[in-house]
Amino acid sequence: MRFYHMADIHLGAQPDRERPFSEQRRQEIWDTFRSVIRRAGQEKPDCLFICGDLFHRQPLKRELREVDYLFSRIPDTAVFLMAGNHDYLKSNSAYDSFSWSPNVFFFRSETVTAVHLERLNLTVYGNSYWDSRIREPLYDDFRPEEGTEQGIRVLMAHGGDAEHIPMNYRKIRSRGFDYVAMGHIHRPGIYEDGAPYRSRGAMAYAGALEPLDVNDTGPHGYMEGRITFEEQPGAYRTEVCFVPAARRSYISLPVELHENMASIELEERIRQMMKEKGEENLFRIILKGYRDPAFHPDRERLLSLGNVVEAKDESRPAYDYEQLKQMYRGQLIGRFLESYGDGTLTREQELGRRFGLEALLETAGGKG
Repeated sequence: MRFYHMADIHLGAQPDRERPFSEQRRQEIWDTFRSVIRRAGQEKPDCLFICGDLFHRQPLKRELREVDYLFSRIPDTAVFLMAGNHDYLKSNSAYDSFSWSPNVFFFRSETVTAVHLERLNLTVYGNSYWDSRIREPLYDDFRPEEGTEQGIRVLMAHGGDAEHIPMNYRKIRSRGFDYVAMGHIHRPGIYEDGAPYRSRGAMAYAGALEPLDVNDTGPHGYMEGRITFEEQPGAYRTEVCFVPAARRSYISLPVELHENMASIELEERIRQMMKEKGEENLFRIILKGYRDPAFHPDRERLLSLGNVVEAKDESRPAYDYEQLKQMYRGQLIGRFLESYGDGTLTREQELGRRFGLEALLETAGGKG
């Protein structure tokens, strides 16, 4: 049996809402989802598991129609779908009365229930969230039904933190499922031995299909897998690998400043670094190093250089403490600097001296 495994698609989300490319990002989430479904139509996997948070919030009926139309275009693939903590089954949810295409199996129950597919000798277990937070570990002690030992058994699960169905992965892995398809954690990961993103494991987070905020760094996409029966040792073997699909990535871009750096040089360096990393990506600029105390990087200017989501200044002014001591000898600033002596300072002392000096210079009108 061949399958795709997705989760945390978050249709309707609009990342980076205050940035000029935000609306494009909202559309890209839909476009990437459509492209994966299109690929499923070409490759015809037996199953598609969508493990919660297909939508970023409660879906509208017209949105369900859009998604169901896409599912109807892959009739050879059985689609298994559950609601997560973002699109949970609240009162009067559009999920309640929606009629899905014949190849779609939506888990409407709050408790874990089973769907059997004879043609694949497959049993899939799943449930849907009924609230945005569920603190009970629903999956830890759940076991497959008796009598399904001769078939493929898959558990769909959404959660993994204290507020969203805590999971003991070791216990769940020991329950006899051939694959545990998980959602909620936005970073992909396979819980078994083997190289990253490829393993004979039986438990995986697909991660978010597209990165949704600046903390969603690294690759994003979905899982592809195959479950086959081996005569020796007479058991099913699961192979799963990660498939990149996202159109962009969030990238942290540390930029080292120096004491003589000018604004134009800084901008040119950042543009070159963004070009090398791929200008289509989304960047968090972090200024490091030491700069001229009179040089104050323009954050708003940095945000306008391209697909910049955030600009942080962690650089430090390169003060010449000896020169300042001489300049302000006999004054408050000079006495303050002399109080630190001439020896090596701890990091805490260095920070205290720098912050104290900046405060005194600001008061004296000597900063910048």
